[in-house]
Amino acid sequence: MYSLGCSLIHFALFICMLFVQMPDVEKGIEFDTQLKNDYLALGEPINESFANFCGDKAIELQGIMNYLRFVHFFCFFTTSYREIYDVGVSNFALLMKGVEVFSLLLYIGAWINAVNAYT
Repeated sequence: MYSLGCSLIHFALFICMLFVQMPDVEKGIEFDTQLKNDYLALGEPINESFANFCGDKAIELQGIMNYLRFVHFFCFFTTSYREIYDVGVSNFALLMKGVEVFSLLLYIGAWINAVNAYT
């Protein structure tokens, strides 16, 4: 179950993501409004699928970044337990093995969401 990596990696990624600038939703909505005004000034119709593109994309990316923060925080604790108490055979150790499988699914889902946002 070392596909999650080690706890230090997830802790470092979680801390780094605290300093990454989040997408500015208000600025995205402002760009959308400016685009609509530019099209109105030219007298051309605007394609409705692109009318709110910047604002919607900023909201989507903000959600993905928050999800990645949660996943790295969760994986940090899961992998920390594995690294410290890997030889445990109690019921709690069995539960944590299940949590580790669940966190791996969360991690794969986070990667899929991140890649899907750019395709």
